[in-house]
Amino acid sequence: MYVALVEAAPDAMVCTAADGRVVLVNAQAERLFGYKREELIGQPVEILVPEAARAVHPGHRAGYVADPRHRPMGAGMPLAGRRRDASTFPAEISLSAIDTGEGILVTAAIRDVSAQLRVKDLERSSQGLESFIYSVSHDLRAPLRALSGYSEVLLEDYGGVLGEEGRGYAERIVAVSEQMAQLIDYLLQYSRVSRAELHVQPVDLGGEAARIAEEIQRREPLRRVRFAIDKPVQALADRRLIRTVLQNLLDNAWKFTSGRDDASIEFGTAPSADTAPCLGRGRRRSGRDFLLHPGREGKRMTSRTILLVEDNPDDEALTLRAFKKSNIRNDVVVMRDGAEALAYLFPDDGDGDGAPRPALILLDLNLPKIGGLEVLRRMRADERTLMIPVVVLTSSKLEEDILDSYRNGANAYVRKPVKYSDFAEAVSTLGVFWLLLNEPVPSRGPESD
Repeated sequence: MYVALVEAAPDAMVCTAADGRVVLVNAQAERLFGYKREELIGQPVEILVPEAARAVHPGHRAGYVADPRHRPMGAGMPLAGRRRDASTFPAEISLSAIDTGEGILVTAAIRDVSAQLRVKDLERSSQGLESFIYSVSHDLRAPLRALSGYSEVLLEDYGGVLGEEGRGYAERIVAVSEQMAQLIDYLLQYSRVSRAELHVQPVDLGGEAARIAEEIQRREPLRRVRFAIDKPVQALADRRLIRTVLQNLLDNAWKFTSGRDDASIEFGTAPSADTAPCLGRGRRRSGRDFLLHPGREGKRMTSRTILLVEDNPDDEALTLRAFKKSNIRNDVVVMRDGAEALAYLFPDDGDGDGAPRPALILLDLNLPKIGGLEVLRRMRADERTLMIPVVVLTSSKLEEDILDSYRNGANAYVRKPVKYSDFAEAVSTLGVFWLLLNEPVPSRGPESD
């Protein structure tokens, strides 16, 4: 009965007598170590131990026989097994003992954990990659935004002086900055999806592609592009990951057909080995479209202060310019790190009644000295600043940052676009909504009967 149980075990099983000689192995042990069972029976178990550990193994074995109980072998220590060809593998080993009446029989259940260790290594690498890409995203997007922003400022304010060649150079800087920003976004997407758990299910690729095409067309409704998408195109895939692939394919098709007339973008299947989506060609539009707010000459928003907490001088300058262009004339107080912001909001004045109360706070997350999230936490923990609208304005697109910001009381979370016209539009919209359209929390007046 015991022999049958050992043979049926899913792990490699090696049974030894008290003197350490092998008396029984199962088929899994044969496969794992590369020995036939008749080659192992009667041999000292050290034949399966790497040479570097053979000298000390008999002492460990004798210690277990003196105190036999079910336990993992070498808890907390890296263990390894040795195959017939002298190669080694990382192992997990569990020990148990049976008193047969003729002496102790020690059973070792041995499992090759090479795959599990590779997964752990990949997880560590993935975490390191995500941290690196996060740093790249934050550190590169800011100078890219400055390049794009100042180039657009040149075009807007000095386009006539630059001449056709100079304007062309400035436009190329703007375009290349956008491309670089898109590459950074793709890296961020990859870092997230590469470590996600797969959920394979039937997916209509054609339906997903059609929905993505509609979203793309809504972004630029003036472009004339014909989409031809086969539906249904069934496949087994992770819906979220395959959508990321389709999004990138169709985005690239849309981008690279922008210089042709009557572009056609096709997605479907082909009977041959060439099953890639058919990407057509399209027409580049002359000029650029910007969504602009109408002028507000009749409503000057001058009564309340904006606190801008921003350590990047270029982002500061572009934000102030965006306010000016949108006719937002509020006083803007700039603090360049978290400690300055807290000192401004909570001056050492006793009860704090004279502390400034801005109408709106635009808060970066990656700040020197004290980070933006900590500033937000301290604000929301104090009754005096509990109700002040706080908009997180940052380069980060990490889900953890978004969730942490809302959990700590942010009213909105806006990612800084690289393209200046988009950045200016975002800043203008924030100012108009929070300072003009939004009804602020009423100030507490005298108690009424």
